[in-house]
Amino acid sequence: MSDPESVCYICHIDGPMEEHHLVPRAYGGRKGKTKPLCRTCHFHLTKASRLKEITLINLRSINPLWSNSETATRATELANIIQKSRKLTESDRNKAMLIQQRLAPADARKLRSLSRVFHCSLIKAIEISIDRTYRSIKRKIPPDLH
Repeated sequence: MSDPESVCYICHIDGPMEEHHLVPRAYGGRKGKTKPLCRTCHFHLTKASRLKEITLINLRSINPLWSNSETATRATELANIIQKSRKLTESDRNKAMLIQQRLAPADARKLRSLSRVFHCSLIKAIEISIDRTYRSIKRKIPPDLH
């Protein structure tokens, strides 16, 4: 029998799992309960949670694997939790905010090449480049100004 932590909560596929916070970290769920999800379900669940209305038809259009009622029920349950969390924290100034920035095509190409060099995601490449830039600038600042 498989370890329950290596089976996706939604589709029951066995394999490598990602940790899904029932209440997303951005909405205060940093230390809350989690469910194991396969990468595909985790990605599609995030998309589903952004729908204005979560219905079986909407879920099937996002991920055809959620076509049976059992998987659709579990996906709906998790997507509804995310939506409720978002609504409850909309006006909370203390919650983490998502910052979106459009990039010029040339900058986007540079980031993609950085992610290939670092063998990581675009977000991680941005974090690495910011960290390296900060460290190089910090070396040039006199210690008494840190």
